[in-house]
Amino acid sequence: MSKYVGELPKQYDPKVVEKEVKSLWEQEETYEAVKKFRVKGPKFYFLDGPPFPSSDTPHIGTSWGKVVKDTVIRYKRSQGFNVRDQPGYDCHGLPVELAIEQKFGIKTKGRRELRTGTLHYGMQIIC
Repeated sequence: MSKYVGELPKQYDPKVVEKEVKSLWEQEETYEAVKKFRVKGPKFYFLDGPPFPSSDTPHIGTSWGKVVKDTVIRYKRSQGFNVRDQPGYDCHGLPVELAIEQKFGIKTKGRRELRTGTLHYGMQIIC
């Protein structure tokens, strides 16, 4: 990291710096080292629920939420906490469920209707 101590390049390119820092952190296993260093600190649990996948492009609110959550986690870790940052429940099936409900006009949330719709939807994709 001494590369960034002293004279800075005349032209700052954040993409280059980000790539170099990420590479260094992976090489040095920085994330794992910090977690190990904080293992005896007071516990702080952070369960991060998933965003609602409404499109291919994340909503600005989702992006902002991720930045805030990341900031909280980093702050707590810097304060000596043993942070367990865990992704929340799985919602990868949700977009498929919504597509099935729309395609087949399913209005209820019953398992039988959803299974039937999923089977028909899957068969259309496969065949």
